Amino acid sequence: MKEQGSFAFSDGGSSDPKEKEDEEDESQLTIDSLQPSISTLKTQLRCQEEAKILLRDQCLKLESKSENLESQNARLRLYKVENQMLKRANSEIEYHYQKDVTTIVEKMAALQVTRRTRYENWYAFN
Repeated sequence: MKEQGSFAFSDGGSSDPKEKEDEEDESQLTIDSLQPSISTLKTQLRCQEEAKILLRDQCLKLESKSENLESQNARLRLYKVENQMLKRANSEIEYHYQKDVTTIVEKMAALQVTRRTRYENWYAFN
């Protein structure tokens, strides 16, 4: 059945529009519930990248100043140690971000499988 002036199509089987809407709403609610997590992770990544750039710029400025000082070698060693600590901290942050994104992607894939299974089951019975 094809209704003129609308986009409703049917394969001839009976269907309950309310049931379809409920399933779509439930799937959409689950997807919508993941959006804040994704947005939060994107914001965290952006902040981390900005912090990383600021720290890099600070390190470069400090390095250029240290060339004018008598204790250049001692200060450079300090900066290198701090840089290593920052790299480690940044690596941990990136690892946790990657882990969180992987978890979200896995949840979305599972949701897609669930939606596909529901559709196939619904289609098989109608």
